[in-house]
Amino acid sequence: MMGGVEPHLPVKVACFCVTRNTRRTFQSEIDALPDFDLVATCESHEECLAAIADDPPDVFVVELNSTRESCELVRDLREKIPTIDALVVSNRDDSDALFAALRAGASAFLPSVVLTPELARRALKDLSRNGAFLPREAFSQVLSVFRAGTADPASSFGLTPREMQLLEFLTRGYRPKVVAKMLSLSYETVRTHLKNIYKKLGVNSVSEAIAKTRARRRDDVNKFSAT
Repeated sequence: MMGGVEPHLPVKVACFCVTRNTRRTFQSEIDALPDFDLVATCESHEECLAAIADDPPDVFVVELNSTRESCELVRDLREKIPTIDALVVSNRDDSDALFAALRAGASAFLPSVVLTPELARRALKDLSRNGAFLPREAFSQVLSVFRAGTADPASSFGLTPREMQLLEFLTRGYRPKVVAKMLSLSYETVRTHLKNIYKKLGVNSVSEAIAKTRARRRDDVNKFSAT
């Protein structure tokens, strides 16, 4: 290491794509991006989980023909490695599939009908920089649902936006003191938010809050996913 500057590490990407066109699109774009490295391609749910065991990727591209199976895989990946950003490519472009993927823990959603090499490249870059990505069509669906007031209010347990944000970080594996620094809050403020979260969820610890949140997400996946 020269001059005390740490070397720039590439963004590690793993892919589970069931259709040849999607697989080729992402492989080609990853190969073309100098700061990205394709570290694994998987052919089964079990192989995906094994691929992250020793050297977890930063981004996991998940494409399955069943929204339910995609969400189950995303949930399993996130439970094993909370810091993974999952990009779901779906053969459905409706809001039910979109919200099911997001509730399962996906950081990005792409309907396969709008997938292009340019959009795949943009999604990968945005995920690595910002931790999230939605194409214009999906973002419009999110806005329409919330403007119409049809988003499922029970999924938030009555939490405030700040409490939901804090709980999401905890679910990703960050400790309260770390979250306080990330959100520029005092630790005492975070503790106050935690007490409110515990009361609203009817729990007594961070682990119980995370377990209850994940259980609700599983219920949401079963409710909104295709059979």
